[in-house]
Amino acid sequence: MHPEDKLKTVRFLHDTRNVQKLSLALSQFNEVEELASQDQAFLASIRLKLEVWKAIEDEHGPGSCLALDHPDVQRLKRTAPYVRIIPVEFFENAERFTALSASHLESELQN
Repeated sequence: MHPEDKLKTVRFLHDTRNVQKLSLALSQFNEVEELASQDQAFLASIRLKLEVWKAIEDEHGPGSCLALDHPDVQRLKRTAPYVRIIPVEFFENAERFTALSASHLESELQN
């Protein structure tokens, strides 16, 4: 796959916060590929975020970091369970984590 195509995939997976597939996509980049400096910086920042997201998913379950407000994630959630690319449990974990994060943020803002 061409590096530009890989970058498009990484951007999409980053935007949807699909941690498992993003991790896999990042592993497809080898260190010697020709990338513009801004693309190298972008990948470096994503790798840092990915470590945080992995820790969240280790604690709250796979899929916890999914961007539930992203249109593609919403579309995937509406598909029939037998054709889902993302397992139902991932959406459930994301909903729980989103609710937990919102209530935690609300309590932080009140203090």
